[in-house]
Amino acid sequence: KATPFKSVTDYFDKRRADTQLQSLYRRGIEAELEEHSNLGALLIEPVCQGAGGMKFIDPLWQRELVHYCRERGIPVIYDEIFVGLWRCGVESTKDLLAIDPDVACYAKLLTGGAVPLAVTLATEEVFDCFLDDKKKNAL
Repeated sequence: KATPFKSVTDYFDKRRADTQLQSLYRRGIEAELEEHSNLGALLIEPVCQGAGGMKFIDPLWQRELVHYCRERGIPVIYDEIFVGLWRCGVESTKDLLAIDPDVACYAKLLTGGAVPLAVTLATEEVFDCFLDDKKKNAL
């Protein structure tokens, strides 16, 4: 089966953004999500979905989805437990998508599987939502 990409680098190239495919992706995302006004966050496994097998997802589609959510003030969460920490050749898939998430979750490779350990990173804006002098007021 032929692929239009000469290399993996072409697949992640941000210049793909000015294409008809991007417009198709955008219309599809809008058609699916436009009617929903109560979305709390976007949670994605960037680049490769690990649940139920390895399913690679077009980074152009994921970029469009993230841009759509950002335009609406919806926080973006990357579940990098399966793909983060060099599993895709970069420290974080944010480097492949070229978009920083508001929250990122990492695990497994933090200790090489020797000790159960996970970490959740957040932007300062998200982190500040959890701060308060009184426990009842914290998010």
